[in-house]
Amino acid sequence: MRIHIATKKIYSQTLNRIIIKTSFAAETSISEIKQYCEKLSIVSKDFYFVNAGVIGVFGAYLEFSYFGGNTSEFELALRTILESLEEHPKLKVEQVVIGREITL
Repeated sequence: MRIHIATKKIYSQTLNRIIIKTSFAAETSISEIKQYCEKLSIVSKDFYFVNAGVIGVFGAYLEFSYFGGNTSEFELALRTILESLEEHPKLKVEQVVIGREITL
């Protein structure tokens, strides 16, 4: 399944926050998900993994920050992260929220 990024262009010279809601397999731990996200942030330009938390029984939120200013680089990095999450055999992306400030 390919994730489609919203067609609306996003540009900011400031920090962008990305919250990704996922579901995961029963045998997966939140620490395993966090380790995977940390590896993703190493290979994704200007994206940094912030935190992950459990939602319900088999759901999690993944929080990333983007510190770049280039719109096309932002979209490419986000697309790479979403595709990498979908390639993980135990994760499924459910929802993506992009904003400058998000309070949970």
